[in-house]
Amino acid sequence: MYDACVTSPFLIASVAKELHQVLLARGEQSRPWSLSRLHSMSCGSISAPSSSVFRRWGVSKQYHFLGFIQPCRPRTCGPPDPPGLDSRAMLVTWQRPLKPNGVLTHYNLYQRGQLLLRAPGNATTRTVARLRPHTAYAFRVEACTAKGCSLSPPSRTVWTPPAAPEGIPRPELFSDTPTSVILSWQPPAHPNGLVENVTLERRVQGEEEVTALVTLPGNGSTRYMDKTSALSPWTKYEYRVLMSTLGGGTNCSAWAEVTTRPSRPAGVQPPTVWVLGPGAAEVTWKPPLIQNGDVLSYEIRMPDPHVTIMNVTPAALSHVITGLTPFTDYSVSIVACSGGLGHLGGCTESSPTHVTTHPSPPQGVQPLSVAHSGNRMLGYELLRRKIQQPLASNPPEDLNLWHNIYSGTQRFYEDKGLSRFTTYAYKVFVHNSMGFTPSQEATVTTWAGLPQRGARGSVTVLNHSALDVRWDKPKAALSSSSVLLGLRSLALSLLGWTVVSISCDGNARVFTGNSIPLYVHFPAENSAPHLVIRAVLARAGSQGGAFQDLQGDVEYYTLFWSSATSNESLKILPDVNAHVIGHLSPNTEYRILISVFNGVHSITSDVLYATTCDGEPRGMPPPEVVIVNSTAVRVIWSSPSSPNGGVTEYSVYPAHRTGMDEPESLLLPGLTPFTVYDIQVEVCTKYACVKSNGTQVTTMEDTPSDMPTPTIHSITSRSLHIDWTSPGKPNGIILGYAVLRKSWSPCPRTQKAHGGELCKAVMCQKPETTCGHRCYDPEAKVCCAGVLHDAQPGHHCCEENYIPLVLNSTGVCCGGRIQQAQPDHHCCSGYYVRVLPGEVCCPDAQHHRVAVGLGDACCGRMPYSTAGAQVCCAGRLRDGHGQQCCGGQLVSREAQCCGGADRGVAYSRLPGMSCCGQDYVSVAETRCCSASSGDSKPHVLKNGRVPVKCCETALIPGSQACCNGVGYDPLEYVCSDKAPTGTRTTDTPEACGTVCPASATAHCGRCDFNFTSHVCTVIRGSRSSTEKTSVEEACSSAEELVHTGRADTFSFTDANLEPYTTYEYRISAWNGYGRGFSGAVRASTKEDVPQGVSAPQWIRTDHPEDGIVLTWKEPIQPNGHIIYYILLRNGEEYFRGRSLTFSDTTGIQPFQEYSYQLKACTVAGCAPSGEVAVTTPQGVPQSVLPPRITAPRADALHLSWDAPEKPNGVIKEYQLRQVGKGLIHTDTTDRREHTVTGKTYRKRLSLWLGGRASQTGGPPHVSIGVDAGLQPYTSYSFTLTACTSAGCTSSEPFLGQTLQAAPRGVWATPRHIIINSSAVELYWSPPERPNGLISQYQLIRNGTSVFLGGSEDQHFTDQNLAPNSRYIYKLEATTGGGSSFSDEYLVQTPLLTPEEIPPPHNITVIGPYSVFVAWTPPGILIPQVPVEYSVLLDAGSVAPVTSAVGQRQSILLGNLTPFTPYEIRIQACQNGSCGVSSGTFARTSEAAPMDLSPPVLRALGSACIEVTWMPPKEPNGVVTHYFIHR
Repeated sequence: MYDACVTSPFLIASVAKELHQVLLARGEQSRPWSLSRLHSMSCGSISAPSSSVFRRWGVSKQYHFLGFIQPCRPRTCGPPDPPGLDSRAMLVTWQRPLKPNGVLTHYNLYQRGQLLLRAPGNATTRTVARLRPHTAYAFRVEACTAKGCSLSPPSRTVWTPPAAPEGIPRPELFSDTPTSVILSWQPPAHPNGLVENVTLERRVQGEEEVTALVTLPGNGSTRYMDKTSALSPWTKYEYRVLMSTLGGGTNCSAWAEVTTRPSRPAGVQPPTVWVLGPGAAEVTWKPPLIQNGDVLSYEIRMPDPHVTIMNVTPAALSHVITGLTPFTDYSVSIVACSGGLGHLGGCTESSPTHVTTHPSPPQGVQPLSVAHSGNRMLGYELLRRKIQQPLASNPPEDLNLWHNIYSGTQRFYEDKGLSRFTTYAYKVFVHNSMGFTPSQEATVTTWAGLPQRGARGSVTVLNHSALDVRWDKPKAALSSSSVLLGLRSLALSLLGWTVVSISCDGNARVFTGNSIPLYVHFPAENSAPHLVIRAVLARAGSQGGAFQDLQGDVEYYTLFWSSATSNESLKILPDVNAHVIGHLSPNTEYRILISVFNGVHSITSDVLYATTCDGEPRGMPPPEVVIVNSTAVRVIWSSPSSPNGGVTEYSVYPAHRTGMDEPESLLLPGLTPFTVYDIQVEVCTKYACVKSNGTQVTTMEDTPSDMPTPTIHSITSRSLHIDWTSPGKPNGIILGYAVLRKSWSPCPRTQKAHGGELCKAVMCQKPETTCGHRCYDPEAKVCCAGVLHDAQPGHHCCEENYIPLVLNSTGVCCGGRIQQAQPDHHCCSGYYVRVLPGEVCCPDAQHHRVAVGLGDACCGRMPYSTAGAQVCCAGRLRDGHGQQCCGGQLVSREAQCCGGADRGVAYSRLPGMSCCGQDYVSVAETRCCSASSGDSKPHVLKNGRVPVKCCETALIPGSQACCNGVGYDPLEYVCSDKAPTGTRTTDTPEACGTVCPASATAHCGRCDFNFTSHVCTVIRGSRSSTEKTSVEEACSSAEELVHTGRADTFSFTDANLEPYTTYEYRISAWNGYGRGFSGAVRASTKEDVPQGVSAPQWIRTDHPEDGIVLTWKEPIQPNGHIIYYILLRNGEEYFRGRSLTFSDTTGIQPFQEYSYQLKACTVAGCAPSGEVAVTTPQGVPQSVLPPRITAPRADALHLSWDAPEKPNGVIKEYQLRQVGKGLIHTDTTDRREHTVTGKTYRKRLSLWLGGRASQTGGPPHVSIGVDAGLQPYTSYSFTLTACTSAGCTSSEPFLGQTLQAAPRGVWATPRHIIINSSAVELYWSPPERPNGLISQYQLIRNGTSVFLGGSEDQHFTDQNLAPNSRYIYKLEATTGGGSSFSDEYLVQTPLLTPEEIPPPHNITVIGPYSVFVAWTPPGILIPQVPVEYSVLLDAGSVAPVTSAVGQRQSILLGNLTPFTPYEIRIQACQNGSCGVSSGTFARTSEAAPMDLSPPVLRALGSACIEVTWMPPKEPNGVVTHYFIHR
């Protein structure tokens, strides 16, 4: 049989019926068939059904199923055929939109706001897989075109069929006895339906046989105790749980392992004993047949001795015992003890084995005594003397006198008639024929006589186990006797009496005198038991009296003491007169005798009686404990075997005084569940208290308690980490922990059609209406100020309360209750107070009261009059003289406050300015738009001619209509800002506006409003409203099990959560008794990026410059608070804000396709939508770039260009214009290039010549040659014009430069100065047409180069010439394009000129217009020839100035230009030949500037003018500053 626990009754039944029909149709008998439709079972292979199963299906014979099904987990079957519902898949169908408004690109299928799949635009059905069985699903489909998407309403809720349970946790197992197991289990993580029953199965680990224990209902107990007889101690068992859902199948958990508790061993066999000798034996044994645990120890009992062996190993099964007694019978047995896992199973003793040790030689034989006799003599003489006679009353007369008591030959003599207890000395004289010899003295004492009086003794009780016995030798007579008792200050002297005993408390004494006992009681001065007792016995009359009483001396004493259970004695030396008897039993009367032995006879003293004090009790047995419940046990105890005194009280531990002195039972409450208690009973006597051995007992389990509230941290948008600790009171063995979760979300009581900052549209199904934001049935409910109540007769609304109200009552509703109407009383913030005319009531929320006083307004909680001298500013009364409140501050009344007293901004008053909200703007240049909410926004007016108007705070073209702050084309779109017939509004007839297509049923903020099934209510508020908004109620989901873990797991990370959602968690700890729960803790996941962001919808205007209006909706799943939207155009951000609409007027170009994408952002990030493309109509081109220009030669330019960056349409023509020439080229073939050449062409001009026609008959005309060629190294300006069907746009003028060429007009105006007859200074200017950059000049004289210089060198002094000679000069100028020569220039040197002409020695600047010049005559002159002088200014320049002086040597030059440098030379002439000095420079003084143009004025504002000017045309110096006069 394969291990399988999952079946599908529907599948097997269907297959069986089909098989049965096939077999009956074919008349087949029993034969193998292959079932192709059989699905894999979850836990493994399956076995063939039994015959009873076939009979239940209607099949009379059992058929064999062939096929191998691999063991596996439950898997999802494919969708059935034909299409239908499956437990893990669902077929979703939909219809195409009635108005697709374009080509459908795709469909999006959503479930709970989450995108499941995307289907192509031609699909109308899809199978949604990976669903959960037995789960309600509702779907929404979103149809999308290239322009946007539209979302359908939710579908009807459909439940998936049930399936076999999944995620069944292993059962928790606990063995409380050797033959029982407690099972507890948890619900499956995924029930996949209603759990119908639970089956428990068991098997021995390692074996295949499975036993079904019990089948329980699914909603029954989750705990079961397996105590069947098949369980054995210390055996590993495996259990699992099978769960079946109603109509879904069966699944099983994994096997869980448990080991039963150990028990005492069974089958302990007798040992084998080998006697090794008289004192040793070897014992061997075998392990118990059934150990029932781990063998912890062995004990060898003989029974004495006994040996314990703790090191239990295979080698420790034998032991040699030594120290035995020879030839002794022993009974040997083995005691085996087992246990395991901290539990003691018990011990078992085997039957005994009898052996006898070997015999050995005797031991302890005493040695023999041997006497030797002397030699025979001839005669003897025995002498005697008396040395001591203690018993004599008087000293004897014959003391120390020798007497001859025998003479003869015998060697012995019996000396008779001697005195008792007398010491004699003997001496023997041995006589022979030779004489005599005395022997040594021999001393001997006669025996004592029969004693006449024994010793006198006393006994003192020292404690509960010791007696102090004292005695004296017997005396002849008592002359006196006294007893001194030290009891604190008490003393007693009794003559003739002796203390024989004393009580334990010291308050009673027993005396004896003359053999008569006397009992005397002394009251104690202190209750302390310690006494110091001393008995002073009367001394005997003489020492001899003692010998008389004893008739001898003391040989030894024998002390006897006995009780009812014992009899002991002790021999004591004669010189000892006291002894402490110890190890006695408490509270026991002892009989004490003192026997005196005088060597021959003994005499016993009078009997002394003494009772030991109470001692600690002995033999208190452990109590018997009966478990009552988890917190109480009953303790039963018996008396101690040896109380050792009177029991004063019994106490039960844990500490509980009973107050009892007799054995009884006691209920011990207040215990902790599932706790091991060592129950002891303490028995007390007066002396001490003794506890019995403990009886260990474990209280029953109880549900865990004091479960701490879990902590939540590591919060992300999709997961929460939960930590917890063990319960404060586990009350059992914690088997595991479970995490329970709820989610909190706003209650789905209303269907909000639109939401905004200023209004809310609530849509309800008919015939419902609204109460605040909720829908309700007015037949069953009553709405009171936004709160719903059940309708009751005789009740009416009083604010938010629904209370009974008597008809025609004069009561007034105030504060939620009916107040008795009183004159001049009004309801003020819930208080019914008296308010007289001219007074005002102001609420004081801080102190929960109201203030009534004179005035017409409230400043905070203070009444005041607005007509008075005070103003209210920032909630406080201020002095209002010349002041006003603006923005919470006092400002001057002369200031202009824009925005009001609370949020205003103060400005200085200016003409032509006005307030627009908080801004102070120009009326002429600004348009102020105000919304119904009170907000205002200024817009700067453009110079365009397009009319505009306000739409709330936005400025839109005049041709558009307004919809909730958004402009739209009324021909293509419609605004849902009118409430339809049959709806009602709270305070305005206009609903929240939304731009919808013209074909839509746009009402109440929706584009698809259904008048038939719904009604609409619009609630409009204000951004600045201070009224309280009702907090949206939160509803929780059903609590679900999200985690089940072991007892050593104290944390769990709950993943795959919804962002920005509040979750509530509880921890459940369970033991074998039940479950305990912690307090709940809530935490919210962090925000995440939104999901389901739809692409924006757009409205295109007729004119591109009017922009594109875009609107959008909130994301399907915001996953947080939307902080702003970002609108991207072609990937670049153009808008960021919280509005749901935007008019894009920035850089909108004609004939362009713009891609818009919306991003919705939370604090966690942004999520993009799909892109939507918008195309604008054609317009005039923009950004026409200048062409690229290259110069192929000096008289031509080649132009090429690119298409405009913004053609704004299809370019039909390019036009090329040259500045000064006009149109020079037209390109309609999109070649985009042209070469401007340097050719001369003929232009026909028709001219009427005297009104006569030409001979050709046509109108008279002439052809005039026009030089249209380009000049070398010259810049030309061109413009390029690009034209579309909408118009043309020209580029900025651009320059092109031709290449360099050889110069033209070289030295067109040659100049020279005769310095003397041999030197000439030549001057030249740049060529009339340089045709490039001059690189060098070369001066050639008579064919020879005399000078080579750069472009800056424009003069040369040619010296060493011959006087009166002609020289021909030519100048060559060179550029990058070549060289050119000037015409020849002839210069004639004079024959003789003055020489060594000095420069002026005195040049004095007189002012800005005159200079004084003085000089000296030349050094070399022609004698007798007058000298004519001239002053040359800037000689060699193009316009030199010559002033003839004559023969004078000074001159005042006038009519000069101020602040101008001049080169001054002196020219001296004789006979018409002149020479020139070197030059000296001088600058005229500054003068006032002249020819200053008037300034240019431009107004920058109402109080600002910009003044600009040009420098003076004749500055006449360095301008240091300007002055502006007004």
